[in-house]
Amino acid sequence: MKYIYNLELNFKNKYYDFYEWEKNDNIILFNKIPSYKVSNKDIYNLKNNSIKISKEFLKNKKNIAIFSNKHSVLAIKFDKEGNNKFKSDINIENQEEIINIISKQNYTKLNYKVIKKEKPKFKTRLEIENKNKLIKIINEIYNKKEYDKINYIYLECFDNKKNTIENKLMMIKKEIIKGNDNFYKILNIFKLITQNN
Repeated sequence: MKYIYNLELNFKNKYYDFYEWEKNDNIILFNKIPSYKVSNKDIYNLKNNSIKISKEFLKNKKNIAIFSNKHSVLAIKFDKEGNNKFKSDINIENQEEIINIISKQNYTKLNYKVIKKEKPKFKTRLEIENKNKLIKIINEIYNKKEYDKINYIYLECFDNKKNTIENKLMMIKKEIIKGNDNFYKILNIFKLITQNN
């Protein structure tokens, strides 16, 4: 184990690539963090799944560690039970330097178990946030009984007026979740609606 010094991290409950960091994220400078070389399988599980690491690993540490498989790097913040609650990518400037430092170490055998397998993320942070916003907005429109807006969106997406308002709402939500061409139509319609209000 070697330490990495003066490193900016952006811990989130999901792993986001460095290029998806935003200006208003809570980016914190850490002075000293232990680093470990681990297998490709370990990197995959740490990055993509909910895992629980042994309490033995957490002894005498601040529950934050950096892991690399010689190709990618990530930082993990564990809770006191050993769950990988928060994850951070490393900015581009530091990645190569950290990989060089860690590649000279021996492999660390991590003792952990996968608690929950997560679906691989194929969407960007912005796409996920837009989908969540759209679902929230469409629910608000429905709750306010602004059915003319739902009818308009439905007509734009499906070129059809026939259906109950509940079915229209359900089908619009499905299109938002799918993220297909209709998703972008809906997104643009909401931009127009909000500009006009």
